[in-house]
Amino acid sequence: MRKPTRLLSTLTGFALAAVVGVSLFGCNGGNDTYTDISKMTSVDDATYTNVAATVDGVEIKEADVTTMIENMRKDTDGNIFSDVEWAGKLQDAKTTPAQLREGVIRNTLSTPILILNDAAALGISPDESVIDEQITQSKNQTGDPKAWRDYLHGEGFATEKAYRTLLEAQNVFTQVVSNKFSLEPTEDETLEFISTYGSYFEGKRSSAIVFTLSDTLLIDEARTLANEALNRIKAGEDFDTVAADFASYASAKAQAALAADPTSKIADMGWMTSSSSTSDFPDAYKNALNSLEVGQVYDTIVESDTAVYVIKCTDSFHLNADGTANMDTMPADVHSKIMDYLAQNVSKSRAEEYITNLTSDDTRIVINDMPAGLPYDSTMQLITDDVAGTGAEVKSGDTIRVTYVGTLDDGTVFDQSANHDGYMEFTVGSGQMIKGFDEDVVGMKVGGQRTIIIPPSKGYGSEASGAIPANSTLHFTIQLLSVNGDITGAESIISSLGLDFSNLTPTSTGDGSTDSSSNSSATDTSATDASSNGTSNTN
Repeated sequence: MRKPTRLLSTLTGFALAAVVGVSLFGCNGGNDTYTDISKMTSVDDATYTNVAATVDGVEIKEADVTTMIENMRKDTDGNIFSDVEWAGKLQDAKTTPAQLREGVIRNTLSTPILILNDAAALGISPDESVIDEQITQSKNQTGDPKAWRDYLHGEGFATEKAYRTLLEAQNVFTQVVSNKFSLEPTEDETLEFISTYGSYFEGKRSSAIVFTLSDTLLIDEARTLANEALNRIKAGEDFDTVAADFASYASAKAQAALAADPTSKIADMGWMTSSSSTSDFPDAYKNALNSLEVGQVYDTIVESDTAVYVIKCTDSFHLNADGTANMDTMPADVHSKIMDYLAQNVSKSRAEEYITNLTSDDTRIVINDMPAGLPYDSTMQLITDDVAGTGAEVKSGDTIRVTYVGTLDDGTVFDQSANHDGYMEFTVGSGQMIKGFDEDVVGMKVGGQRTIIIPPSKGYGSEASGAIPANSTLHFTIQLLSVNGDITGAESIISSLGLDFSNLTPTSTGDGSTDSSSNSSATDTSATDASSNGTSNTN
């Protein structure tokens, strides 16, 4: 069995899963609720029997939503993230608990219900025998009823019925889409596809008489035989006829093909395109073929580490100068391959369009307000601007100077810039700092003061570092003194700290920003030990 899914963002919800055929968190097609609410949270049980949403008249309970999101709040070992870690996950996903809840309802829980209702309206039914077999296989893999329940809950399914609903929706999905949409590509879609992906199909097709080197066919004999074959072709004999005469020297695969079908073109090597690897066509082979026009035979034998070849170019396909292609004149097999890929692309596009329409239909999905007190409802602010700056704004790649004070949860100061040169200088995004510090200064403006809370995953993790215990949440208060040498907006702060920045001159970087040309004596955070500088980079 695979590990339970641990995902935060709902962007990979049913919409994508149904399109590409992978499984996802889970769903509930009825009114079933989580069977052991008391283990989920201390919130009153009544909260979980509330209706979170109504989908085509079917009620989705708050327990169903919470079951799924609680699963997202666990790490791969099954441990619930701390409040700070969870807030950090939400921050990384650029979402809020309310948005996450709505995404789960729309993209995951509602979609199977809507698909099955659409299928029923079209007279399409899921193949229950296939569903039964899938569930039986999953149960057999888990081993016993408790393990099966644990697996379902670990995947975000409140009940087995929820799991079945998902499988049924996936079973009928393609039929529903094909009934609601034409899967024939339009002319515009065809042109766009060729313009975007046509270059992958460009290349040349070849035939080759192959003398595969072995213990019984050494290089000198292979050269002699290859030259004999080449000379016969130059003398006017048919290429395929000569190839058949030397079939016993070809690869075992080619010999097997000839044995199965004596009329098969044993010499055909297929298409060589930009995606062909060296294992498909050695470099010497590629170079020779690229020099040939259709119908030409390379005038010398070609050697690689494993074989000797006589090569003929049999076909060619290239896009027009403007990136288009003549569909009527392109080789039949290339045309067939392009149309196969195009059909897949169109099918995926139609499926995505269908899902988008489903999940945005407020006449079918009615979501109630989010109740207070749910366990995943984090209101923690990990970034607070205490003072809004007025100067230059920090972006990745800037060189900045800051003051900072770092404390632990209990208020213990583990490091501060006052213990060093009074400030610290580093390049944002360069990896000089721990991840949380590096990320959270972005957006500050010179003269501003920001308080940040950094979860262990963006700090020092499970390792202790100097005065910082393992698994510590770090708190920093930061003042921004300069960006690329520009101190405008922080003059009074710099003066009050008694710092001398007279040698710090803004220097243009060529993109309208500035860069510092001074040789600062600020702490080198990439080399400073964490015991003396809590913000040094974790290696």
